[in-house]
Amino acid sequence: MIGKFRAAALALAVLTPPAASAELPPSPFKDAYIEGAAYLRTVMPPGEGTRLEGAALYLLGNIAATLFHDFGHALKSELQLPIVAAHESAADSFAHVVMVARVDDPALDLMVRTVAESYFIDGRLRETDPLADNALGAHAMSDHRAHAVICMLVGSDPLLFKASADRAAMTPEVRAACKAEYADSLAAWGYLLQPHLLGDTDEGGGAFTIAYDPPQPGFEAIAKFLQASGIVEAAAGELQGMIRLPHDLNLRIANCGKAEASWQPRTRTIVFCYETALAYSQTAMDLTEATLATSAP
Repeated sequence: MIGKFRAAALALAVLTPPAASAELPPSPFKDAYIEGAAYLRTVMPPGEGTRLEGAALYLLGNIAATLFHDFGHALKSELQLPIVAAHESAADSFAHVVMVARVDDPALDLMVRTVAESYFIDGRLRETDPLADNALGAHAMSDHRAHAVICMLVGSDPLLFKASADRAAMTPEVRAACKAEYADSLAAWGYLLQPHLLGDTDEGGGAFTIAYDPPQPGFEAIAKFLQASGIVEAAAGELQGMIRLPHDLNLRIANCGKAEASWQPRTRTIVFCYETALAYSQTAMDLTEATLATSAP
């Protein structure tokens, strides 16, 4: 299994051009990027250097998006937010509004863009996309849901996410509509969260307790990647510093028997599964083969 993680992460690296980490301003997500790439260098063959930066971006972007998605579920429950939209759609909306609008972090933007550009090719959802795996249950990325996510991102910044829109074959009319849809979502979430937002001088509320279960055999490498990068701590820190949480929350990283992540309201616990992180890396070979196949003469 460790070998699969190494091979998958290496293949994933070709999906995005490497970014010069020195050009990014200091931030928890930049630190996660640097440390994640540094760990990959210890498990990859020598000489792969900058290619591993792309792998780090992709893995960290998927992990961050999944965590923020379940933060959305947690806040709906904990803050008793009056949301009538479908649960998964509302959580998607929260995740991407927060990641691109509330968190001013170019490193996180780069992670989100890397993931977004992997969803589609020639207007079709990649069948090998990690979120298309039925094992992810309610988190599965259908064609409609993927378009909705891309629409939110394109609406937030048409230039930053232009490549994502191009890959999804979005027409100019759709892109314009996405801009209005994003503005509506931003205003709606701003209204709902305003009473709970922390100011610069406000005292915080509840805090996250983060716990890593010992990984089962075969998941040691992905568990070390998660801990070495600090991506879980970076994401939790952003939410804790942004929202006055009424209670302490638990964030548990564990083996679950399948790839998933979930909010468990009775215990106020978000569970992120090692299987989910590994699923993102295991699709790398297929993603790379699809890219090569479509670009071959």
